[in-house]
Amino acid sequence: MSEYSHVTGDKEALSEAKGIYDSLEKYAVDPKSDGYFEIFDREWNRTHDLILGEKDSRDEKTMNTHLHLLEAYTSLYRVWPDPHLALRLKNLIFLFTNKIIDPKTYHLKNFLDRNWMSTSTIDSYGHDIEASWLLVEAAHVYGNKDLLKDAEELSLKIADAASQGLQQDGSMIYEKDYSSGHLNYYRHWWPQAETIVGFINAFELSGKEIYLEKALKCWEYTNKNLVDHKQGEWFSAVSDSGKVSKGDKAGFWKCPYHNGRMCMEIVERVSKMEE
Repeated sequence: MSEYSHVTGDKEALSEAKGIYDSLEKYAVDPKSDGYFEIFDREWNRTHDLILGEKDSRDEKTMNTHLHLLEAYTSLYRVWPDPHLALRLKNLIFLFTNKIIDPKTYHLKNFLDRNWMSTSTIDSYGHDIEASWLLVEAAHVYGNKDLLKDAEELSLKIADAASQGLQQDGSMIYEKDYSSGHLNYYRHWWPQAETIVGFINAFELSGKEIYLEKALKCWEYTNKNLVDHKQGEWFSAVSDSGKVSKGDKAGFWKCPYHNGRMCMEIVERVSKMEE
């Protein structure tokens, strides 16, 4: 709604966005330990649904939900610079820098209990690289120079950590269970899209061409293996052996979101570089 309002100036859409924001702040916030709880029923009573990513009852909060909230609140603040929203956006940035990002490895903690203790042993490379640029975007829109500087420095460390998932062919594998050492070598569609944006962002921040090379190599892999040049859209995944998944082009977990956003982000960023 906020993105639509940003593009069109539609006031009704902005009003709807504000209403959703108000509901989240009223019902979803953890008043004791900060952050946002994961799942609610239609009356905003807390519930659990393992389909949405929780693994067990200890998983009170997830990195993924907070990442999407960071993105959404950034978008809303861009069109509605409300003082209370500013505080909540700054708080989300704080939660990432102080609770969700591991200060030793710079990977993101995927699942956490109510007190922000990690309940997961998974490094999700796609989420890492996605967070690296969304965190900078949030700090930029928030508008504090010191906060932005800290976010930019942290962003490069996260991007370097995510690089552990890059393969020789340029692709980004899915994840690693660091407790067992098991690697999920599937090249899912969305981590490739986020890898391209994330390393372009790292190149812009640092000026180091190694990041640009990583972005270009991932795009070459993606264009060759995941883009469906006959029927349109992208395939959902490619196995380590190169077998294309027959999963939905659009479905419960897939739509033209990560890849559509990637295209728009790259067009905008490259256009600015050329100016």
